[in-house]
Amino acid sequence: MHIISSAFEHHAVLHTLKKLEKQGFEITLLDVHKNGIIDPVELKNAIKDTTCLVTIMFANNEIGTIQPIAAIGKICREKGVLFHTDAVQACGHIPIDVQKMNIDMLSLSAHKFHGPKGVGALYCRNGIQLHSLIEGGAQERSKRAGTENLPAIIGMAQAFDEACGNMEKNEQYISSLRDRLIEGLSDVPHSVVNGDIENRLPGNVNMCFEGIEGESLLLLLDMKGIAASSGSACTSGSLDPSHVLLAIGLPHEVAHGSLRLTLSEENTVEEIDYIIKEVPQVVEYLRNADGVGEVGNAVCGDIMKIYLKVDNGIITDVKFNTFGCGSAIATSSMATEMIKGKKVEEALALTNKAVVEALGGLPAHKIHCSVLAEEAVKAAIKDYYDKNNIPYDQSQFPDCSHCEGCHL
Repeated sequence: MHIISSAFEHHAVLHTLKKLEKQGFEITLLDVHKNGIIDPVELKNAIKDTTCLVTIMFANNEIGTIQPIAAIGKICREKGVLFHTDAVQACGHIPIDVQKMNIDMLSLSAHKFHGPKGVGALYCRNGIQLHSLIEGGAQERSKRAGTENLPAIIGMAQAFDEACGNMEKNEQYISSLRDRLIEGLSDVPHSVVNGDIENRLPGNVNMCFEGIEGESLLLLLDMKGIAASSGSACTSGSLDPSHVLLAIGLPHEVAHGSLRLTLSEENTVEEIDYIIKEVPQVVEYLRNADGVGEVGNAVCGDIMKIYLKVDNGIITDVKFNTFGCGSAIATSSMATEMIKGKKVEEALALTNKAVVEALGGLPAHKIHCSVLAEEAVKAAIKDYYDKNNIPYDQSQFPDCSHCEGCHL
């Protein structure tokens, strides 16, 4: 049997398809174009006599693009193929008519429209036969054994009713905030909006800033009270770029610099204007740092990045971005505090021992974190020297042999 989906579905779908593929199903993942939208013609051409299901998400969870669901549903109905849509991001935010759109099955989750976490629903058109998910009891018409979480179900129903009742008003208001934010951030040099400008969720803003690493951007924005996510490490738990951004054709180095902001009816114009003011400053800081040093340890997976601002030989500001354990973050933070306001030559004399003492000690198995902090500072200073053609003694800088060649 054959199933058709897209390359940028949520992992809840993609991982399920991988499992089905191991069980003998043939899987086709349609390409997603630069605008983040499926071409219905390509879908139609992909359908075979053995195609039993098409599953295409209603709206993407990262870039917010809305798919031509009605057109896809019409094709599936004409071909006699069941059509499922992951509408988790869309339900409660934009109008959905399962009859007019020829949707056979639809998934939704309560937490996306201010309902309780851990509860969702699957709409199934009458006549569709489903196998039991969990055996053991007659609950859910014998489709899923186990006592229902009635309070969560009621909470979901109430939240969904409120979301639908206020949908038109909220959609108009949130869309205005989204457009204001996109317009403001588009003034940042070398910025680009990911996905179609018009066919996107009201509250989704996803942009890339060329040359900017997403994790560093998030860290500095968080210090300014702005909660956001990125295309790297936000969904996969690794440093790999988002599969969604890669699916729409972004190169790895650009996909790493994505910024995703999700808006709701609770946001204000003042908050949007604050973001518009702060993001360009952070981007400029990261792009124009006088010295940037990045080191890593392949054994423990810690990665540290230090940004320096230098004026007349004095380190006037220091920022850090660390991916790793609490000790790695603590040593990064302490090291930046210890060199801020110092002459570059003084900062170069920083030792991991001094960092450990300033922290009041570290467990023996975490001493390597302080070593990375020292090396990250020195790597940033070396970068500053190189950018300004300042001569230096190479022996002042570590070779990172203990990092097993992972100095980045």
